Amino acid sequence: MKNLFSKTNNLWKEDKREIYRKSLLLFLSINVISLSFSIFVSSVAFVISIFCFVSILVIDKKWNRTSIDYLFLLFILAETVSTIFSVNTEQSFVNMKRLFIFSIFYMTFYAFNSNSEIKKFFMFLLVVVGMISLIEIFVKYSFELHIGRIGVFQHYMTTGGLKMIFCLYALPQIFNKTLSKKERTVVTVFFCLTFITLLLTMTRSAWLGFILGAVICGIMNKKVLFYIIGFVVLIFLIAPDSIKERGLSSFSTTHTSNVTRFHMIETGFKIFQDYPVFGIGDIDVKKTYIQYTVPLEPHEGGHLHNNFMQILVCLGAFGFIIFILLFVFLFVLLIKNYNFVKNDDNLKILALIPIMVFFAFHFSGLFEWNFGDQEIAILFWFSMGLSMLSKKLFLNSTENYNKHII
Repeated sequence: MKNLFSKTNNLWKEDKREIYRKSLLLFLSINVISLSFSIFVSSVAFVISIFCFVSILVIDKKWNRTSIDYLFLLFILAETVSTIFSVNTEQSFVNMKRLFIFSIFYMTFYAFNSNSEIKKFFMFLLVVVGMISLIEIFVKYSFELHIGRIGVFQHYMTTGGLKMIFCLYALPQIFNKTLSKKERTVVTVFFCLTFITLLLTMTRSAWLGFILGAVICGIMNKKVLFYIIGFVVLIFLIAPDSIKERGLSSFSTTHTSNVTRFHMIETGFKIFQDYPVFGIGDIDVKKTYIQYTVPLEPHEGGHLHNNFMQILVCLGAFGFIIFILLFVFLFVLLIKNYNFVKNDDNLKILALIPIMVFFAFHFSGLFEWNFGDQEIAILFWFSMGLSMLSKKLFLNSTENYNKHII
């Protein structure tokens, strides 16, 4: 009788866990997909996703550890200590809520259980983002609105960062021979729509990030390198003069926005020298910034348009070192997982995408505070979670998966 009760109880736990997992899959998908059109919908889905995720952990009573768990904890410690010593403790404490975004990295691993689930997700994501892109193009060239930079659903720089990553999701799928011709055609069409809106955001940091991510794709898969280089060159040749001029301005030392970025880095070092250990806290920098310089532009100084300088100023040397170590160890993890699954054509692409996004995100982050942009940060950590997921699915497919250190 006890054995029967035990078996029944275990079956109920398994069914209950699967209900939570599928709920997590649903709301995590909504969270990521809705980034392209509604931060409110995305935020609500994120909260529900966390509830489902915690419920799974309670049922499992186990944690699938990774090699960067302690770095996440150290970064949380750095944020906490920085908040205690902050020039504005209240604001820094409120901004610590961004730390919850780290959970996306783990939720990705727990949400998906099969190749078919992740394939359906990607196809639906690309279709939705493509349709949103079509709407954005229509709005820009209709109603005589004359929108200079596309930013219909969020700020144009956030839009650019999101489009950059979405394009990198689609790019390797265009060359994925495991997809049918019809599927690859759909991916190509929606990639083109998304890429057009990426250009129309006029966000140079996102353009440069995409180019680097695309080159990484070519380096990791030399068969497509020629096509990628040809595509980039072709776009430059046929692009309107306004886009060409905008792109070339990235390398100008006299362009106004470039000058202000250098000015912010210079001023950031001055602030760091006065708050070298724990920084000024995770706060809006502007109030402190104007005590050290006169802004060259009205909006200059709210943040420093550079992830590394922003972290150095806000979290000091203590937080900066942890920040660097976190991403060094993360990169090592991405490469290990890629090498682990590279003999599987589908999972190889799934493991490649995080590497592409990693380089694109950080290169773009040299010119923009994208680590602190909620929408982009969610998409980034979701992308990083795909690396863990690729290894999990590989081990599942070979019936060798056991819950251990990934």
